[in-house]
Formats: sequence, C-alpha cells, structure tokens
Amino acid sequence: MNFKMGPIRVGKAPGKGRGVFATKDIRSGSVVEYSPVLIIPAEDDDALYDSFLGDYVFEYFDVLFSQSAIALGYISLYNHSFDNNADFELMEDGIRIVANRKIDKGEEMCVDYGWDDEMYAKNGIEK
Repeated sequence: MNFKMGPIRVGKAPGKGRGVFATKDIRSGSVVEYSPVLIIPAEDDDALYDSFLGDYVFEYFDVLFSQSAIALGYISLYNHSFDNNADFELMEDGIRIVANRKIDKGEEMCVDYGWDDEMYAKNGIEK
C-alpha cells in the first residue's frame, strides 16, 4: 500500500520494509516534510522504548535537556544511509526533513540517523 503526502510517498523499500520516496524531482535545500512531535513524559520513557514503538522513538534535544519523542507524519519511516540525500533537523516544536542534494523522482529518501557506533551495531548497521 502506498501513501502520498506532498512530494513524498511511503512504499516498499527492497530489503528494508517501508521507506519514503520522492514523487517528483526535489531541489537541494527544499524542506520535504515538517512533523510535529509528541514529547514522552519521563516516567513513560522506559516503557515506550520496551514496546513495539521503541524503533520509532527519537531522542529530542530541548534547549535544556534531552527527552524522547514520537514524530507524527512519515518521519519515523525514513531509512538510514551513510550516503544520505536528506537531513533531519530538530526544531523547537517538531522535526523537518531537508534535501541535502537534488533527489530524483522515485528515489528513496534516506537520512543518517546520527547514532553512536554502539547503536549502529545494535541495529545491525555496519559503518
């Protein structure tokens, strides 16, 4: 099943499950998606990471501290690549995806998750 929103859609990404794809050519520097976030109360943080939603939780850095959040929209469906064609930017009240180069229609959009080596290894991603 495909879902479309603006210049992007969700579809099958071979060997990865779902992914986010460009529905038209996207210029470098274009904001592709903006998503509000749901901040997770500290007392629910561990339970959320241990649930089926654990793979979709972001470390969301506030001005004063780090907290966990769930992003709405397609944000949690972007796959990782060290040769990423988009970047995620944490905003005061959400996350946005920005193309860091020209992205061709039909191309999968990927971000670098920015994890430390331990998190990449834990998730089976080789550097």
